[in-house]
Amino acid sequence: MSDDAPVVEVVPYDPAWPARFKIEQRLLSEALPAALSVEHFGSTSVPGLAAKPIIDILVVVPEVGAVAADVRPLEQLGYVYRPLAFPDDDEHLFFAKETAGKRSHHLHVFGVMSLLPQAHRVFRAYLAAAPDAARGTVQIT
Repeated sequence: MSDDAPVVEVVPYDPAWPARFKIEQRLLSEALPAALSVEHFGSTSVPGLAAKPIIDILVVVPEVGAVAADVRPLEQLGYVYRPLAFPDDDEHLFFAKETAGKRSHHLHVFGVMSLLPQAHRVFRAYLAAAPDAARGTVQIT
């Protein structure tokens, strides 16, 4: 193991996470008016779940190419485009945002034909419905 490995901070659930998402949802809906959906997903979207304190946001758009061609509306909100984050998936764009010098948001933009948004929705619903699974305390017999 390298000493250079990034440290992943996991913190107790913060009841402010949903409100932080709602603020961002409004801003993103204005910045991406063609968006079909703007959703909170990932561990911060599951009530009661400890998580890394980064709000994960899932956006579905008709054409990811249109978003990639003009990232200025997202840059104005503080998002930085990371084009090499998912190089093998042409229907998945990734942006990161920092607040007060720390990574605070991950923005995943998917094309409408991508199957990944539904997979993320199902997993989020499973974790919310199965608290033992979310805490990693499920016993397999």
